[in-house]
Amino acid sequence: MVKILHIQRAGPIAGSEKHLLQLLPGLRQRGYDVTFLALTKPHEVPSALTKALIAQGVPVIDRRIYTEFEPQILPQIYQIVRQGGYDIVHTHLLYADLYGALAARWAGNVKIICTRHNDNPYRRCWPMRPLIAWNTRWIDHVITISEHLKAFNMRYQGVPAHKISVIPYGYTPPPLPLDAYRWPWEPEALVIGMVGRLVPQKAHAIALRAFPLIHRQVPQARLVILGDGPLRQKLMALAARLQITPYVQFLGYQPDAARWMAGFDVFLHPSLYEGFGLVLLEAMAAQRAIVATCVSAIPEIVIDGQTGFLVPPRNPELLAQAVIQLLVNPDLRNQFGAAGYARLLQEFSVEKMLDRTEAVYQFLLSKA
Repeated sequence: MVKILHIQRAGPIAGSEKHLLQLLPGLRQRGYDVTFLALTKPHEVPSALTKALIAQGVPVIDRRIYTEFEPQILPQIYQIVRQGGYDIVHTHLLYADLYGALAARWAGNVKIICTRHNDNPYRRCWPMRPLIAWNTRWIDHVITISEHLKAFNMRYQGVPAHKISVIPYGYTPPPLPLDAYRWPWEPEALVIGMVGRLVPQKAHAIALRAFPLIHRQVPQARLVILGDGPLRQKLMALAARLQITPYVQFLGYQPDAARWMAGFDVFLHPSLYEGFGLVLLEAMAAQRAIVATCVSAIPEIVIDGQTGFLVPPRNPELLAQAVIQLLVNPDLRNQFGAAGYARLLQEFSVEKMLDRTEAVYQFLLSKA
């Protein structure tokens, strides 16, 4: 049986964590001996990801980390890899890539894979750009979750094309129809929904600035924001300055996104950059029409004019126009939602993701 150790910093559940919750149990069902090494900060113990993986029968090894620069974790990972007799070490996100790949190479006789999940701006700049490029030398193969990220890694991290496989996220939609959340507003309210961490990347401030333009044209419009993060107080203050607080709800992190999305009329995702955007698959699973930005990997998921509308980033006016067009046209919303659901089933199944991952594993193990 092939033994695989996946490594990632473990904290709140977002895109990469949801990916692992699909990937790791799926690999175990296919006969792989998969273990997860959780690198966890003390205040996050036990992490939501760790608890969710254990609930699905995935063995977890938990190790504490305290700072971004922590070379003392290297010998700990080295011992885990050596004692575990793993055939493959598979890292996710920068912290695990840097420490996990180096420790695994030190341990020897193991294939090393990393999955690159995002295109953060800092990866383009010194000192991270040369550091990541240096680190990639110790890795046997790179998986990117989009064609955009493949091109990004070739350009900024110097990864040759033959060393990269593109494997998009997979998502299993819950059974339809979904039990939608019932909003406290009047029955004729039209709900625009956002789901994501309250961080600059997700551009909630742009959505808030677009909302007065939307509300002026569609008075029954309401905005719901699911997610938490460091910008919460600033965003709530911005809503107050824009005098839209009565029409906006900040609901914090909600674990059952599918039920909330089923209550949206339009799903809004104005990100500034996005390695993939698993939340877009969740919106497609709920058959929601999408308005998103034409950045990074998003055009690989949302087809403009077929499953949603794509607009330039940082443009509240064009964002508002796209949302208004959907709010006033229920037939178009339904058409986009149905097309998105069909695209999800066709292109982004978990089985397809597992097949492609398994093919990479077998290819590497077949090489001397």
